[in-house]
Formats: sequence, C-alpha cells, structure tokens
Amino acid sequence: MMIEPDGGPRSVTFPVALPLVAMAAVSLLSAFLLAPVAAAAYRGEPAELSATVRSGLWVMGLASPLVALAKGAALAAVAWAVLVLGGAQPRFRGLLGALVAGEVILAVQALWMAGLLRLRGLGGIHSPADLSIPTGLDVIFSDPSTPLGAMAVSVTPFHLAWLLFLGWAFLRLGAGSRTLAAVAAVACWLPAPLLQMVVAL
Repeated sequence: MMIEPDGGPRSVTFPVALPLVAMAAVSLLSAFLLAPVAAAAYRGEPAELSATVRSGLWVMGLASPLVALAKGAALAAVAWAVLVLGGAQPRFRGLLGALVAGEVILAVQALWMAGLLRLRGLGGIHSPADLSIPTGLDVIFSDPSTPLGAMAVSVTPFHLAWLLFLGWAFLRLGAGSRTLAAVAAVACWLPAPLLQMVVAL
C-alpha cells in the first residue's frame, strides 16, 4: 500500500474516460450475447416486438457510458455530501471517477448473466421469464413484485464487490476513516434498492 510520509494512505486518482470505454465494451459484449437469447425468449411474440427488444439491447449498450456517467455524477454528489458532513474534503472529480469505475463492476454482472444464459442454451429459453437468473438474495426472495424481492436484486456478490471497491476508493480519496468511507459507500448503494422497493409497493 502506498503511504504518505505522515503515515496515512496516499490519495490516488481515478480517471473517468477509461472506465467509460470499458463500460461500453462490456455492455456491447453483453448485448451481443443476449441478442439471440432475447430472440428465443420472444419467439412466440410478434416479430416487431422481438426486433424492438433486440434493438433495445444494442441501444442500451451504446448509451451505457452516458448512463454510467449520469449515475456516477448523481452518486458522487451523494458521496461528497456524506464525506463532507463527516469532516472530509474530497474532490468531486475523484469521486466521479471512482463511481464510474464501480459501474463497470455492475456491468460485469450483466455480462455474467448473459454468459450463463448462453450456456443454458437457446433451447432452454421459452419466455421472457427465462431471462432472469438469481445471483444473490433473489434466490430466496424471488418475487420481484414484493418489496423484499425488489430489494433482493441489489444484494448480490457483484454489489458486494462494488461496495468494497467504493469503500476502498473513498478511503484513498480522503475519507479519513474506514467507517466514514463505508458509510459513504452504503449511502451510494441505498437509493437503488429503496427505489425498487417503492416501485414494488
């Protein structure tokens, strides 16, 4: 670990552009893997719907850097507020870079699920319901129409890795303590499951 002369951890920088390129690459690869799976899932639906779904996958892949940047900026504002209230003096650009990099971790989850669906084989895909693969607490709370089921999709090994990465990044960006870094990371995680729970009510 890099140490400053005063014994504290040395701050690091997180670029914004490189994670956005990685985000686009991972998302487009996911779209490539999911396109035939989506076609199989919507085999019994009108051709126009199937074509729209497949086109939507590519559009989302192309737009993923912009979405990641917008989400990263919103969560960077949350992290900045928490850290400042905790007495830290973080730089917004550093927080933005860390959060955009964190989005790549979550994008890898989509790639992982796309790979599992392809391994299952197109013959095992019969409806849109077959496109869902539990990866975390949704193994237990599998009904997404309930508040717990809606929240469970945000509790996976990938989200845990995301939280650990953000905690480490915030500490390197001047959080000052592991506790404050962890609180800021959790504050960035909470909006998604809370929104999902509200929608499910």
